[in-house]
Amino acid sequence: MTEKGHSEDYIFRYPLQLEPAGDAIYPNAVTEMIRAQLQSLLNLVIPIADGREIKIDGFKLLRDRNTVYGIFAKKHDKVQVTSASGEASHLEKTGYQDVKNAALYEPRIELIKTELESLLSVVNLEREGKAVEVDGFRLKDLRDWLVPSAGDPIEIFGYAGARCDADCIFCYNNGNPPSLSLGVLKRSEAEEWAEMMTRLKYFSPAGGLSLFPSLGSIYEVLAHPRIFEVLRQLREKTPAVFRIATNGTRLTAGTVSQLTAVRPVYLYLSLNSASPARRRRLMKDKRPQVAIDALPRLREKGIPYATVIVP
Repeated sequence: MTEKGHSEDYIFRYPLQLEPAGDAIYPNAVTEMIRAQLQSLLNLVIPIADGREIKIDGFKLLRDRNTVYGIFAKKHDKVQVTSASGEASHLEKTGYQDVKNAALYEPRIELIKTELESLLSVVNLEREGKAVEVDGFRLKDLRDWLVPSAGDPIEIFGYAGARCDADCIFCYNNGNPPSLSLGVLKRSEAEEWAEMMTRLKYFSPAGGLSLFPSLGSIYEVLAHPRIFEVLRQLREKTPAVFRIATNGTRLTAGTVSQLTAVRPVYLYLSLNSASPARRRRLMKDKRPQVAIDALPRLREKGIPYATVIVP
């Protein structure tokens, strides 16, 4: 996935919902367009007059000074609900990213979505005299989307954690809404790699900047086949500690040696039990001895760690 003029950049793409929204407050499409845009703006900014905050909950049209239109939906208004499975299916089929996930960290993306949807409810775009059908949008120049950063390396390698090779009966990720899950995108390893490399390109610990995050819940980063390529390139940009949470299923002798090569590293090892049978039952770990045997390996290699046990 490339963008003209930025051939190495991953494309951040988001879907538009152009069907009748179902949550419109006003039947007049143009009035509803204005209401929706004001609502989305007021979710981001606070109007000021003479240095004082102004609370706005409605508007009038210049051609009609007598009618007041409310901006925010009330509890009794219709609200369209999209099922989590339906949303995930749409994202998987189109290759789009989750707007709700992006809005957790960069609400301006949801603002753009609302603005475009409200505009496209009353107009059609054209090219060479013919209507153009669109179903999404993409970010143009990623330099416009840099935000303050603490320089934590997980801002890059965390995107490798879109899958897990355990199935813990106590997993805190179970039941998460799709917007909190990297796995909802169901992308290929190549796409995940492309995004991490793009994020690494714009990652500036010294400058305190990075691309806006969209992590959600991180699963097992060591399960990604190219995780050590990411860590090696990331190490060239920052001396900060790589703090990695892991279920331990991948901590073979070879993996521990590769971790040694990218130190400083600190592991949070979700061990939960030193009994192979109990670990197999609790975590559905097919090779429980790997994680158990990793403890002396880590001590031998001088890699500090904490063992995590869920009561």
